[in-house]
Order: sequence, then structure tokens, then C-alpha cells
Amino acid sequence: MVKGRPNRRQSEPRRERRRTMPTVKEAPPRPLRVTIVTYPTLRDGQVSVHGDVDLVKAASLYADEIELVSPVAGLLSAAGSIAAGGSEGMLELLLTMDDTTIARLGAGGKTQFPAGWRDMLRIALASPELATAAGIAPVMEEMRVKVASSSADFAYIAQGMIAAAGADQLSPFIEAGVLTISQLASVGVTDVVAAAAGSSQRQDADTTAAEWSNLIRKRIESARSSLLFDEPTEDFLRAMVAEGLVAEDGLGVRRAGEAAVGAGLVARLPAFPTARPDELLELRASLRSPMLRYRSGVAAFAREMPGVPKPSFDAHVQSLWSTQVEPALDEIHETIREQGLAREIGRSLSLDLAQTIASAGIFVGVHSHLGLQGLAAVVAGSAATATVPAATATVRGAQTHLAGQRATQRRELFYLYAVDKRLKGARG
Repeated sequence: MVKGRPNRRQSEPRRERRRTMPTVKEAPPRPLRVTIVTYPTLRDGQVSVHGDVDLVKAASLYADEIELVSPVAGLLSAAGSIAAGGSEGMLELLLTMDDTTIARLGAGGKTQFPAGWRDMLRIALASPELATAAGIAPVMEEMRVKVASSSADFAYIAQGMIAAAGADQLSPFIEAGVLTISQLASVGVTDVVAAAAGSSQRQDADTTAAEWSNLIRKRIESARSSLLFDEPTEDFLRAMVAEGLVAEDGLGVRRAGEAAVGAGLVARLPAFPTARPDELLELRASLRSPMLRYRSGVAAFAREMPGVPKPSFDAHVQSLWSTQVEPALDEIHETIREQGLAREIGRSLSLDLAQTIASAGIFVGVHSHLGLQGLAAVVAGSAATATVPAATATVRGAQTHLAGQRATQRRELFYLYAVDKRLKGARG
């Protein structure tokens, strides 16, 4: 037999095909981003971001990423950055300040900086080697001495502003990478220093208002974010819809409805108002899968919302909570309580749960037919005289309950139940 040339396909090892790109089904879901837009508010006569904090806390248990657009939060964030920069950072900022702002800051002291200090400072910052030159070094030393005291005073004042406004509660979310604060370009260092000096006047208030309103319109039109508003901003949105600047049936408004429902239901949980930021961040990680299912339920609820509802998004969410969500949570609680009672009965009779299931069925599946006394008799073995049809019905009832239990776990609102229970457990 003549041997032919070896078949190339047979002689070469089979190559394993490797995919370099995930399929659509395998690709991770796009992060859900919520943009919170708020209007400046006062609390006890002082600027406050306590309302911003409440919205961020609620959104943290619904969204993957949060953007906060708040003139007050942006100003306080800038103040914190200036304070963290110390005296060297303050030196750089001096070049962006006019003489009036520097006087407010007190950096020049009773006497002004030396003549030509701006040019010398630019040279020193651009080239550290030149900062030691004979003509520049004395000036820089004098400026550092004057700025050091002003920088420490500013840091003290800024920290007090941040704490009084409630902005310190935003820090854990920022550090966790969940929250970013967007700065308005029209809110500059002059406004920050003026606020630290106790002035509430803005040089470009009209410019800031225009920038703020334009930003709202852009975010509504964006496909990336869902908007979440405080009450004054919602009124502004309603005016934009009335003037035809925003389509009421547009995608942006529908996504705003979803964000209002998703965060609004979380905020109505009994244990939520006293929750700490660190607790909420831990819940985000541990309840990730239920949170994703919750979003599906939120989308379904939001589809019932008529554009920009009247009188408000919040009123619509409250109605939804009272008529549908709260009763559903009570039902979930009752179902889980009954499941726990069944296990407790089995333990009290010194029976293994598996034996209980095999011999008598599960409590929740049969309690409506036997009652607690009948169940105890069955578990204790005194119901041995039950007929075969009755036993079959018991098993079927248990199977039905098990299926119902799994369905309860899958229900979108189970996430809210789990969050509230965890928070209550943390309170002891």
C-alpha cells in the first residue's frame, strides 16, 4: 500500500479559536449614572447642602455613579481644595485673584505685597531654580510668611463652612468613587474667598444662573445620565416643558421619572433617614444582584408616570409607595416570617428540617389547611392516619410554596426589604 502525503489538517494540531471581544450577552451592563441637580438653599440663614446629601444617599442605593451639580456643593468643594493645598497652593491661587479678593483673604497683611510681586511669583513657580535668585528670594520669603498665616485661617474657616453646610457627609461617597461634584465654570476662586469672608454676593450671579439652566438642558438631552431634582429645580424643569424647551414625552424626562422612583422609594424606607454613608456603601456591595432586579421594577413603575407629574415627582412616588410598594413589602415580610416560624417549629420538636419536609411538608404550604395545631400534630407524627390524597396535597402544597419562595427572592422589591432589614439590624 502506497502511503500518500499526510493530510495537512490531520498532521497539524487543531487550533483553538479564541474570542477577543465579549458577545452582547456577555458584555457587562452599562453603569447606571444619575445626575443630581439642586438649587442653592438656606438652613438657619446659612447655605446648606443637607438636601443634596439626602438625595445622594438615596441615589447611592439605586445608581452605580452619581454626579452632583450644585452651586453650593461646588463652591464648598473648591474651598476644600484650596484649604488642602496649604500655603504653597495659596501662592499659586494668588495669581488668579484680584486685589479686592486678596484684601478679603488678608494675604497681604496691613502692608501690600512688594512691587512687582506677580511677575516674581510667576517666575518662581515656573522655575524653582530662579526662586533662589538674589532679587527674587527675599520677595518669595516675605510672601510665604504672609500667606502662611492667611492660609491657615482660610483652612479653618473653610472646614467650618463645609461642616456647617453638611458637605462633610459627601466625602465618603467621593472617596469610594461613587460621587463626583461638577464645578460650574462661573463659580471661581473669587466667590470662594468671598464666601469664606462672609459675603453672600456673587459677581456673576446671572452668568451662574444661565450656566446652571443650560447644564440642566444638556443633561436632559444626554443619553448617559438620568436626572434627579430637588423641588426648586423640578419647578424649573416644569417651566422648561411649558415653554417648549424640553419635550415632556422625551427620553430625558422619562429617565428623570425612573430616577425619582428609584431613589424616592429607597428614601421612604423606615430605617433610611438615620443611615450613615458607610452603611449605605456596604449595602451597595453586598446587595448588588437584588439592586439590579430592583431597577427592573423601577422601570416598570416609572412607565406609569405621566411625563412631568403634577403636583410633583415626589407626590407621585408617595402615591406609588402607599398603594403598591408598602403593601408588597408587608407581604414579603409576612411570607419570610412564616418561613421562619416553620423552621422554628421543626427545631422545637427536635426534628431535622429535611425529615420534616419528607414526612409532613413545609408549614407555609399547608398551614392554611391544617393550622398551627394541625401542623404540630403532623410534624410530631400524630397525623399518620392522614389519607394518601391528603398527603399528596401536602407535598404539592410544599412544592408550590418552595416555588413561591424562590419567586419572592426574585421579586424586584425584595431589595427594599433587605435594605431596610439590614439597616434596622445595624441599629440593634
